[in-house]
Amino acid sequence: MKRALFALALSFFASSVVMAQTPAPLPDTPLPSELAFVQSATKDLNARFPNPAAAAKGGYFRYNNEDKTGAISYANLKWNSVDPRHPSQLWYDVKGRLLGADFGRTLTMPAVTPNIWGPQSATLV
Repeated sequence: MKRALFALALSFFASSVVMAQTPAPLPDTPLPSELAFVQSATKDLNARFPNPAAAAKGGYFRYNNEDKTGAISYANLKWNSVDPRHPSQLWYDVKGRLLGADFGRTLTMPAVTPNIWGPQSATLV
Protein backbone atom coordinates (compact mmCIF):
# COMPACT_ATOMS: atom_id res chain seq x y z
CA MET A 1 0.00 0.00 0.00
CA LYS A 2 2.81 2.42 0.88
CA ARG A 3 4.50 1.71 -2.47
CA ALA A 4 1.28 2.43 -4.34
CA LEU A 5 0.81 5.73 -2.49
CA PHE A 6 4.46 6.65 -3.09
CA ALA A 7 4.13 5.84 -6.81
CA LEU A 8 0.92 7.86 -7.02
CA ALA A 9 2.52 10.82 -5.21
CA LEU A 10 5.59 10.63 -7.44
CA SER A 11 3.38 10.47 -10.53
CA PHE A 12 1.42 13.53 -9.36
CA PHE A 13 4.64 15.43 -8.63
CA ALA A 14 6.10 14.59 -12.05
CA SER A 15 2.93 15.61 -13.86
CA SER A 16 2.70 18.87 -11.90
CA VAL A 17 6.28 19.73 -12.92
CA VAL A 18 5.48 19.05 -16.57
CA MET A 19 2.26 21.04 -16.34
CA ALA A 20 4.12 23.96 -14.78
CA GLN A 21 6.47 24.03 -17.77
CA THR A 22 3.73 23.83 -20.40
CA PRO A 23 3.09 27.25 -21.93
CA ALA A 24 -0.39 28.71 -21.85
CA PRO A 25 -2.31 28.15 -25.09
CA LEU A 26 -2.31 31.04 -27.53
CA PRO A 27 -5.65 32.59 -28.54
CA ASP A 28 -7.30 31.47 -31.79
CA THR A 29 -7.56 35.01 -33.12
CA PRO A 30 -4.76 37.54 -33.53
CA LEU A 31 -4.19 39.98 -30.72
CA PRO A 32 -4.41 43.66 -31.72
CA SER A 33 -0.59 43.87 -31.71
CA GLU A 34 -0.46 40.90 -34.10
CA LEU A 35 -3.14 41.96 -36.55
CA ALA A 36 -0.93 44.11 -38.81
CA PHE A 37 1.58 41.27 -39.19
CA VAL A 38 -1.11 38.67 -39.91
CA GLN A 39 -2.80 40.86 -42.52
CA SER A 40 0.47 41.81 -44.21
CA ALA A 41 1.86 38.25 -44.23
CA THR A 42 -1.46 36.84 -45.49
CA LYS A 43 -1.57 39.26 -48.40
CA ASP A 44 2.11 38.80 -49.28
CA LEU A 45 2.25 35.00 -49.00
CA ASN A 46 -1.00 34.48 -50.92
CA ALA A 47 0.35 36.69 -53.71
CA ARG A 48 3.79 35.03 -53.90
CA PHE A 49 2.96 31.42 -52.95
CA PRO A 50 -0.68 30.75 -53.89
CA ASN A 51 0.06 27.10 -54.71
CA PRO A 52 2.77 24.44 -54.36
CA ALA A 53 4.23 25.21 -57.81
CA ALA A 54 4.87 28.81 -56.71
CA ALA A 55 6.41 27.52 -53.48
CA ALA A 56 8.74 25.24 -55.45
CA LYS A 57 9.74 28.13 -57.68
CA GLY A 58 10.50 30.13 -54.51
CA GLY A 59 12.89 27.50 -53.13
CA TYR A 60 10.50 25.36 -51.07
CA PHE A 61 10.05 21.61 -51.53
CA ARG A 62 7.45 19.15 -50.38
CA TYR A 63 8.57 18.05 -46.93
CA ASN A 64 5.86 15.53 -46.05
CA ASN A 65 2.62 13.94 -47.13
CA GLU A 66 -0.72 15.12 -45.80
CA ASP A 67 -0.70 15.02 -42.00
CA LYS A 68 -3.62 14.38 -39.65
CA THR A 69 -4.64 18.07 -39.86
CA GLY A 70 -4.90 17.90 -43.66
CA ALA A 71 -1.78 20.01 -44.22
CA ILE A 72 1.14 19.28 -46.53
CA SER A 73 4.31 21.08 -45.54
CA TYR A 74 6.75 22.71 -47.94
CA ALA A 75 10.07 23.68 -46.38
CA ASN A 76 13.12 25.64 -47.46
CA LEU A 77 15.55 24.11 -44.90
CA LYS A 78 16.18 27.58 -43.45
CA TRP A 79 14.66 26.84 -40.06
CA ASN A 80 15.22 30.37 -38.74
CA SER A 81 12.80 32.93 -40.10
CA VAL A 82 14.71 36.17 -40.41
CA ASP A 83 11.89 38.34 -41.78
CA PRO A 84 8.16 38.17 -42.47
CA ARG A 85 8.69 37.43 -46.17
CA HIS A 86 10.62 34.20 -45.55
CA PRO A 87 8.77 31.63 -43.44
CA SER A 88 10.58 28.38 -42.82
CA GLN A 89 7.54 26.37 -43.99
CA LEU A 90 4.41 26.86 -46.05
CA TRP A 91 1.35 24.65 -45.54
CA TYR A 92 -1.04 23.63 -48.31
CA ASP A 93 -4.14 21.46 -48.38
CA VAL A 94 -4.52 18.48 -50.74
CA LYS A 95 -6.08 20.77 -53.36
CA GLY A 96 -3.00 23.02 -53.33
CA ARG A 97 -4.51 25.94 -51.43
CA LEU A 98 -2.25 27.85 -49.06
CA LEU A 99 -3.30 27.22 -45.46
CA GLY A 100 -0.59 28.98 -43.50
CA ALA A 101 3.07 29.45 -42.78
CA ASP A 102 5.54 28.64 -40.05
CA PHE A 103 7.92 31.35 -38.89
CA GLY A 104 10.34 29.48 -36.68
CA ARG A 105 13.57 29.78 -34.78
CA THR A 106 15.79 26.91 -33.75
CA LEU A 107 17.17 26.48 -30.27
CA THR A 108 20.60 27.49 -31.60
CA MET A 109 19.36 31.04 -32.18
CA PRO A 110 19.80 33.56 -29.36
CA ALA A 111 17.42 32.83 -26.51
CA VAL A 112 15.55 36.06 -26.99
CA THR A 113 11.86 35.86 -27.76
CA PRO A 114 11.42 37.48 -31.17
CA ASN A 115 8.97 40.34 -31.02
CA ILE A 116 9.89 42.34 -34.10
CA TRP A 117 6.72 41.56 -36.04
CA GLY A 118 4.17 41.73 -33.23
CA PRO A 119 3.05 38.10 -32.81
CA GLN A 120 3.17 36.40 -29.46
CA SER A 121 5.59 33.50 -29.69
CA ALA A 122 5.00 30.04 -28.30
CA THR A 123 7.83 28.51 -26.38
CA LEU A 124 8.10 24.75 -26.35
CA VAL A 125 9.60 23.09 -23.33
